[in-house]
Amino acid sequence: NPSSDTWRNVADLATPVDSGVGLWADDRFIVLGGRSSASSVLTAERAQIYDPSSNTWAVAAGTGAALTERMALSCAVTDGDAVYFWGGRTAASTWVASDIGAVLDPSVDSTTALASAGQPDNDSLVYCALTGTEFLVVTDDQLGRYDLFTETWTTQSLPSSVEGGPCTWTGRELIVHEVTGPDIHVWNPTTDQWTTTSITDSSNVVPVEVTPHVWTGDVAIFLGLGSSDQYATFGPRTVTATGIGSDLNSGGRIVGMSHHWTGDRLLVFGGLSQASPLTVASGGAIFQ
Repeated sequence: NPSSDTWRNVADLATPVDSGVGLWADDRFIVLGGRSSASSVLTAERAQIYDPSSNTWAVAAGTGAALTERMALSCAVTDGDAVYFWGGRTAASTWVASDIGAVLDPSVDSTTALASAGQPDNDSLVYCALTGTEFLVVTDDQLGRYDLFTETWTTQSLPSSVEGGPCTWTGRELIVHEVTGPDIHVWNPTTDQWTTTSITDSSNVVPVEVTPHVWTGDVAIFLGLGSSDQYATFGPRTVTATGIGSDLNSGGRIVGMSHHWTGDRLLVFGGLSQASPLTVASGGAIFQ
């Protein structure tokens, strides 16, 4: 509670998991997928739903699609009511091959598989965004566009200079960061054109592969500046990347933390430090 600067514990998950993904939708917190033990993976439609008004968890009945179990889900996004997800690996660490994408409606406890015809190849980590009319999926070499009204896919290859990574929808364009280099790519859906910005200054912006971005309304905030343990911003209008919060750098967080944009500040908690061997970074931080 930021007004009183206090913490309180909430009820335990119905089934403790790691490698899942958590999203706020329909006034509840949704935990989707994940591994409950070395050999047990929650099926994606059996989401765990937390109701803050009663401080209780429920395991979704998951009526509708009988979806393939999955863990390590990196592509999930919400419009505030429903949750769209796509991709992921199975318990055997193979890429999910059937019923790859779905939409979960927690208000009626229903999961519906997305159409499969024309979808991208699920053979890499995947990142996604909602535009209001389309569900965008970015793989290492493809851009999938799922039309929310016609429920059909249009998939195209990324330009040869683009290797898909974490992405941000700004409201009129898609920002995609390289996972192996400092290039930042912007896709304009109106013209279907890509623009590449190479960051060549000493900041050496290199996004961390599995860390999602946040959009503030002006800039995208992502992890990975210099030694990839500091946050940075990219402004599509100014076409510049800038390091922020140098005091966070001492924590050495490189992966595994959670972060959230409140509207005027970035909240960061947990994660692994860059020390060798990797260690858990201490506590949380606020950048404003």
